[in-house]
Amino acid sequence: MKRQCFPHAYLFVGPTGIGKQGVAHDYAAALLGLTGIAKLSNALRGHPDFISFDAAGGTGVEGMRELLSRLNVKPFIGKYKVAVINNFEAATIQTANALLKTLEEPSLSTIIITISSRRNLLPTIISRSQEFIFNKADSSVKMGVDQSLAELVTKLDATYRGSMNERLLMINELSELAPETLIELLISWIRQLRSTLSRAPEQVVLIRRILETLQSLQQSLNKKMVLQHLLIS
Repeated sequence: MKRQCFPHAYLFVGPTGIGKQGVAHDYAAALLGLTGIAKLSNALRGHPDFISFDAAGGTGVEGMRELLSRLNVKPFIGKYKVAVINNFEAATIQTANALLKTLEEPSLSTIIITISSRRNLLPTIISRSQEFIFNKADSSVKMGVDQSLAELVTKLDATYRGSMNERLLMINELSELAPETLIELLISWIRQLRSTLSRAPEQVVLIRRILETLQSLQQSLNKKMVLQHLLIS
């Protein structure tokens, strides 16, 4: 699948403590091929193609420039270098402008996930990112005000536990989605499953399957085959 079909920048917005960073790390792990590893946080910290930056950490624009300089280096292992930028609501205007330049001229091997508790960011940063809004009132992740995504997540979750015929029909439906919409849907499903882990810890197995699917979607021309592996195998 051609890389340009997929966003190079994501923006996760929502209240502190709602799970944005956990979902960001899950997705980063999928992009870096770490889905089969038990302790993803430890694996990410030691991965040469993963970069974490805290905009509230006090390093400011110099810290951001160092991060962007590291992103300019080609990936050491896989296809991508992935950066997760946390607490971006605390970024100065100089720090935000430094990030914006990279978003305007993205590298094909770079994916940036920016996390913020507030949406009062530069409009150009928002417009150049695929935005996910994490809402405490709803266990799904919504993009903008579109409610159809939450309904599709609920339908997908029920279908996964349903009959073979229902799953085959769902595979056909999902294979018609644009790549960025399919990614949005699967990330939303992960968020929903993570919210129930305390009551149903066995969901971690399904989360890993979805992460493997996200990884495969970045590499495969055949969406239907990838979805068959998720919903049937």
